Amino acid sequence: MDLSKSYEFFQPEKDKARIHIVGCGSVGSTVAENLARCGVTKITLYDFDKVEPHNIVNQMFDQNDVGRLKVDALKDILTDINPEIADQIEVKPEGWQGKLMSGYIFLCVDSIELRREIVEKHMDSPYVKAVFDFRTLLESAQHYAADWSDSKMKKDLLKCLMFIGHIIEDCTGVYPHVQDDSYFSPYEFEDEVYDMLNHDPTLTPEDLYDMYSTNFPHFGLEDYRKICEDYRMFWYDDEEDIYEEKSTDLKTLEVWKET
Repeated sequence: MDLSKSYEFFQPEKDKARIHIVGCGSVGSTVAENLARCGVTKITLYDFDKVEPHNIVNQMFDQNDVGRLKVDALKDILTDINPEIADQIEVKPEGWQGKLMSGYIFLCVDSIELRREIVEKHMDSPYVKAVFDFRTLLESAQHYAADWSDSKMKKDLLKCLMFIGHIIEDCTGVYPHVQDDSYFSPYEFEDEVYDMLNHDPTLTPEDLYDMYSTNFPHFGLEDYRKICEDYRMFWYDDEEDIYEEKSTDLKTLEVWKET
């Protein structure tokens, strides 16, 4: 994962900006290790947790770290990778306490509420260069990278976090939070439907039901109506946006056919 080669707006070696990693568990510790191997030295770690025995399986720590603060244990790991980090790394064992950050922010903490709070806090900050939001699924991981000079990217990231928070808090009846035999992963379903709606926002609940009733038989038509309602509430300011986007797509298709 060489992020320095993935995005033009992520150039920590060039601009010497500090990198803030909020959350040092399975995701945060892996991100920190990869950044250290890329030559990044100005890192600040935020986490109030201590290493527990079950963390050894999927995090960067070993048995000798059990009982230690994660930020202290991870600091030693990164310093072993690159000794130059020792003089520039900072640890925050109290976690993020609301203080403004500058440079690059990596959101690797479990709490969606905290992720959203951090994004909202820095929404208008001229000192943030980019924000990376990391998620883990059952068998994969994904991240969203937002160039903080791009207002649309910032807005999309905040909408995404608001939407996920809404699902967790209010939609347990529609979006199951517990895996069972007939449903491999709740995230699998969400990603599939939202990708489809992003591709064609004019899809109706009836369309989605016809498309997915075989793969997700325990979702009824009312469930898809709720999903469409939630999607459009968070991703479109009004219904005109949907038809304006569809109209643009059709015009593009017509031009392509003419050529």
